[in-house]
Amino acid sequence: MKIKNLMNLHTLLLMLIVSSAMILGSCKKDEVGDKTALTTKIAEADALASAATIATYPQAAIDAFNTALASVKAASASTTLTQAEVDAQLSTLNAAIATFNSYGNASYAALYALIAECETLANAATADDYPQAAIDEFKDKIETVKTAFVALLTEVQINNLNINLTESRHTFDTQIYGYIDESLYLNAGWHFDEGTGTTATSFSTAAQVATFTKGWTTLLDADAALPTWIDGVKGGKAIYLDNGAHLEVPYSPSFLPADISISAWIKNDLQGWENNCIVSQNYWWGYKFATQSAGKPLFTERINATSVQDFDAVDGIVTPLVWTHVVVSLNSTTKELKFFINGVLAHKFTGEDNVGPLTQTLSFVDGTNTYTAQPFLIGSFATDAEIADKPDNFSWITTANVASFKGAIDELKIYNIALADGQVSRLYKVEKP
Repeated sequence: MKIKNLMNLHTLLLMLIVSSAMILGSCKKDEVGDKTALTTKIAEADALASAATIATYPQAAIDAFNTALASVKAASASTTLTQAEVDAQLSTLNAAIATFNSYGNASYAALYALIAECETLANAATADDYPQAAIDEFKDKIETVKTAFVALLTEVQINNLNINLTESRHTFDTQIYGYIDESLYLNAGWHFDEGTGTTATSFSTAAQVATFTKGWTTLLDADAALPTWIDGVKGGKAIYLDNGAHLEVPYSPSFLPADISISAWIKNDLQGWENNCIVSQNYWWGYKFATQSAGKPLFTERINATSVQDFDAVDGIVTPLVWTHVVVSLNSTTKELKFFINGVLAHKFTGEDNVGPLTQTLSFVDGTNTYTAQPFLIGSFATDAEIADKPDNFSWITTANVASFKGAIDELKIYNIALADGQVSRLYKVEKP
């Protein structure tokens, strides 16, 4: 009996020991969590916050992100965080990064840049260039967009602001004195900024392709040359022409509007070079724009079925080896022809001087010659095929007097209106170096 009771006591003691161990084990604190991933993510967030500027993120988003980051960093400094607590902080930081990045999208950056551009434009505007009311209205619109931009916006809201401000800028641009709406009035225009290759494509609505071509090859033989690329008037490229080098563009009626203005920057090699042809549409049977031996801009137009008329800028002289802006404008209704040099009116002719409406029919018969629409030429009177077909028209041409341009041409534009004085002045100011 005593032995049995002793065994029961031992059993009871053993159970007590085991129970105590279990109780002690259940009261033990959780182990400290692993913060490696959290530390790495904090470093990533620090780098993101340091690089953030208002050019890429809204200030409110930057402030909110910095607050969230500071909170996570403070919590992570604890030496007693459990794994669950570490994971919770990591989840919080990941969510903060995702939210922050959602505000730093391309739409935000585009609108920020647009606001800066518009502010620069508005601050530079003066009453000499724009109506004061237009300046004030544009500045008010910019401030309205900036006020809305301060808030945390969705991408859709940002895009709407971008659209509205872009429209306001376009409206403001159209109100500048001398504005030319090139979407309506530019039939062809070349920047010549390709810099390589043997073609130049116009930037106007109709992409007219001008192809490098040798000209007057029978006359010049091996000396006939192709155009080359050189530095342009304002940082881009231009074409250099000599020894018959020119560009040919397939004919289009857009080259023969009722009213016309031709604008170009030219740098003549010589002042005494005769028939320095800038552009030609069927030479004198359509029109041509050139400089003659004295350096005066010259325009020839066909005014009726069999008559042509030459006009030059009288006292306007183009200085050789210097980039010069030249414009000729013809209003067929009022019969006014104007020459401009570097934005300034050089001379005006009227109907009393035999200015006539530009003849728009290129197909006709004159004696034994049949004429048809020719390619539009940049830098030459006529194509080699036309020269070969009608040699009597060009028998006066010699190697000392090749009817092609000698020098450089840049920023060539053909408009379907007669540009007003203010428009030419504005065009010169915009394009000049």
